[in-house]
Amino acid sequence: MKKGKNILIWVLVIAFAFSVAGCASTDTKTADSSDASAAVDNEAAADSVTEPEYIIRYAFTSPQDSQVGKIAEGFKERVETLSNGRIEVQMFPDAQLGDKLANLESLRAGDLEMCDASAADMSGYNGRWSVFSFPYMFDDAREMLDVVRSEDVFTKLDADATAAGFKVITFADF
Repeated sequence: MKKGKNILIWVLVIAFAFSVAGCASTDTKTADSSDASAAVDNEAAADSVTEPEYIIRYAFTSPQDSQVGKIAEGFKERVETLSNGRIEVQMFPDAQLGDKLANLESLRAGDLEMCDASAADMSGYNGRWSVFSFPYMFDDAREMLDVVRSEDVFTKLDADATAAGFKVITFADF
């Protein structure tokens, strides 16, 4: 279920505060009371969407019962709840759809909307990402996250990812 050729390409998702809000529009212009009740019925039907309008296919290589899998489950619940069922998240854990590089290529091809990837994985698309693989570059995970989430660094990495056909949502450390 794709809407046109605009496919959400999301990468590097794990620990995040993400929200999606669904909106429904109904025509409430009415000529008489029967039209008014029909508009109310349409509005009620729009509020209880049973068929999703959009599906996010989210692949990750970790097991479903891992930390990554639990965070992915929280993401799924949040998106589906906040979109009132308009968005469905289908999860593919345990490398069901391939390793991280295969998932990244599936993103670029439009076969997936979301996956997780490491800086090392992204370095195949732009060498700048390789710097995060140097040992002892940061004192701890907090320092690394502060650096990659800083405006200057995030802007550069996001531009690199966009040029390669991806969209960075956030960075995390595991």
